[in-house]
Amino acid sequence: MVTGATRGIGRALVEILLQQPDKQVIAAVRHLQSADAKSLSALPRASGTTLTLVKIDSSRRSDAQAALDILKEDGIEKIDTIVANAGIAHEGIQISETDLDVVGQQMENNLIGPWALFKAFRPLLLASKEPKFVALSTEVASLTLRDSLPPVKLSAYGASKIALNYFVNRLAAEEAWLTCFAIHPGVVNTALGDKAIKALGGITMNNLLQDGRAVTVGKAAQRVIKFIETANKETVSGLVFDSSSGSTIPW
Repeated sequence: MVTGATRGIGRALVEILLQQPDKQVIAAVRHLQSADAKSLSALPRASGTTLTLVKIDSSRRSDAQAALDILKEDGIEKIDTIVANAGIAHEGIQISETDLDVVGQQMENNLIGPWALFKAFRPLLLASKEPKFVALSTEVASLTLRDSLPPVKLSAYGASKIALNYFVNRLAAEEAWLTCFAIHPGVVNTALGDKAIKALGGITMNNLLQDGRAVTVGKAAQRVIKFIETANKETVSGLVFDSSSGSTIPW
């Protein structure tokens, strides 16, 4: 199951997974009737592979449980992998100028959303032989790397992802049966990535794509899927990884 599946990395993940035979892919979207959501059903898929759309808005705490109930009614009894991809980031501004409601919105979507997702779907993960819960994070959330990274003004976003990383770490400690980790997809040519680059000034996403410092959503999704498929609980659980290098990102 992939959340935030209508655009960006989430959509690319769904597109790639649908090309694998005999898969049951669940795409979680905010609005089932949106054009983007409906277009997912038209994506090509491999033999034996199915796609199910379900409504999960990460800002609505009851959505995950409601989605679980619907999926169980449809006969889905287990989920092997959940990718908590859905998230938001607002325009970068100074901390002193940031609306606290904006901070709350990002915490709601980027931390509480995945938290509610795990709580609701825990029974279906428990039913899997090799359950995995993966959260999309960012190197911006690394306090160790802060001074070596470009000075992007994404304080609320970064704080929410730091909280998400801690959640993943505690989840791995408390749920020993679960392979659980966070992953940074790299600098990706998405609306969010472009927003962060523009906030820096003096450089464009095209510049970064040309010199290899950024990748397309398709390439980022391929890296994420490869990492997930080869992840070993004993070596990855509770940690944050860079999908491009496979190395851990420090706290």
